[in-house]
Amino acid sequence: MKKCCKNVNILADDFIEDPIYEALDEKWKRPDVAKYLHGRTSSMSLQAMKRLLRDTDERDLMVSGLIRTVAESLRYEIQNRELKVEPIQYGWRRDGINGKFREIGVESVKQLILDEIASEGLDELWRRKLGYHQYASIKGKGQLGGKRAIEHQIRKKYAQSRYAWKGDVRKCYPSVDIRKLKRMLEHDVKNEVLLYLVFFLIGTYKQGLNIGSGLSQFLCNYYLSKAYVYVLSLHKTRKHRDGTTESKRLVFFCIFYMDDILLIGAREADVKRAARALEKYLLKEYGLTIKPDADLFPIDYRIKTGNKYENYREKDKAERRGKPIDMMGYVIYRDHTEIRSRIFLRARRAYSVAWYCMKDGVEIPLEIAYKCISYYGWFKHTDSKYVKDKYNIDAVCAAAKRRISKHAKSEIYGTSARSALAACQ
Repeated sequence: MKKCCKNVNILADDFIEDPIYEALDEKWKRPDVAKYLHGRTSSMSLQAMKRLLRDTDERDLMVSGLIRTVAESLRYEIQNRELKVEPIQYGWRRDGINGKFREIGVESVKQLILDEIASEGLDELWRRKLGYHQYASIKGKGQLGGKRAIEHQIRKKYAQSRYAWKGDVRKCYPSVDIRKLKRMLEHDVKNEVLLYLVFFLIGTYKQGLNIGSGLSQFLCNYYLSKAYVYVLSLHKTRKHRDGTTESKRLVFFCIFYMDDILLIGAREADVKRAARALEKYLLKEYGLTIKPDADLFPIDYRIKTGNKYENYREKDKAERRGKPIDMMGYVIYRDHTEIRSRIFLRARRAYSVAWYCMKDGVEIPLEIAYKCISYYGWFKHTDSKYVKDKYNIDAVCAAAKRRISKHAKSEIYGTSARSALAACQ
């Protein structure tokens, strides 16, 4: 078995700096980032460091030397096996979309950087071991990529996509067996320095994997990668009257969105058999269980009726059979895609508030503007033309962008103006 990452040198001069920039991207304005970088220099005060990191132009010019200092410090600690990080701070938070309470671990800035270094170092492992339709945390394979893959499967390959099974692993992150995960990494990775870094980071977690860690997302996908391969390898043998045998796959499509699993096949019995085999495999090999609300259902399809209906909606409701696939925030039908109802209600509320502000000539609240921008992708990538026209989505989004841009400019130029005034005085 060929091992991965043999030629990766995370101690190279130019290796650590890029992950530092990647880890701190869009986090420069955070107080903990300013505090961490301020601890690596004595040439400016903490307040001056905060002002520097808020100003994009000055930051690009001044921060490169500081990043090199941080890289040298981390390189020394990794090389001499002297890594130390602040303990992870755990707290319960409510998911804004589904309302679930999750125990999130907030890592220090240093550990965020180390996570990124480890993820970059294990890039070859991710590319070789993760399944083609394993999504979440992987570049180019987010919610949108998963939605498009499901749409292509059920719309272009109808004969292979009649039934679906959808399940969710119970408490996947905390239930990961760390000893088994380490054995898997030792088996697949031949790089002592890289393994030391990864094992050190895993050792800082409270139980299993940390939900708030960037590295944990990749490790969870890697941990479940063999289950992905296993379920796609399941076949049945059919004997014909002439004595010949034929082998057929139980499922033709499988997608893992972190711990959400979707199986699609041609026959209900085959999909059910594959789902049961997968549940037994996960329990035996990984100690993971599937939640009891797993669902086996016929995928949405239409029948023709000779009845007459008053409007299109009544006709559509009468002719539809089966269920759409509700996954990754999208509700995917054979002929169109909708937004999940909980997400749509939250988005509609934000856009309605912003629209009434625009009508009354009042400035859109900054928090509402951010919500409008973040929700726009759901309307953009679904069949929501009627809704976009009804709630003036495009006009509100453009106004929200102007509001955010105005706020950002006032923050930058206002700070610069105050600094210049203080210098003159």
